[in-house]
Amino acid sequence: MSNVPQPPRSGDSLFPDLAEFQPHITEGGGCVTDREITAEQFIAFRTAMMVTGLTCRRAYNADEDVFGTYQQFTVDNAQRLRETQNLIGAYLARYRPGNSSRLFDTYQTELANAEALLVTSVSASRYCQAQRERFYRLAEASPDELERILDLAVERYRDTYELCS
Repeated sequence: MSNVPQPPRSGDSLFPDLAEFQPHITEGGGCVTDREITAEQFIAFRTAMMVTGLTCRRAYNADEDVFGTYQQFTVDNAQRLRETQNLIGAYLARYRPGNSSRLFDTYQTELANAEALLVTSVSASRYCQAQRERFYRLAEASPDELERILDLAVERYRDTYELCS
């Protein structure tokens, strides 16, 4: 058996199969709407892009600044990011004690820590290989394309959430 990381299965490049997806937003209870699932998926994509940007420059043999690509994605999507942070913060404040901004910050830190642990559990090489196509697709996505990608994520993971009636 080779130690060379295997490429993601065809068609799954947007959703690398590195670990089983588990929603973070609903830890502690509560149902979610499709809008809240979309918000969590956007933050999960952004978090994976951040970790990829910090981890994968060497793996991508990139002359360009991979982390800078992530930063540009954040700038390009700043309005959506603010709206998403507010939505998730408000959701968390319904089910947990505390200030919605602080709750979101804690949530974001937990997501980033989980993503960093994933890198160490599968190896940076495998992680970077699995994330490459998604990273660049998200980085280059128009607002409409990003919306389509998020819709795919909602469809893919909807069954892992408790939906509000």
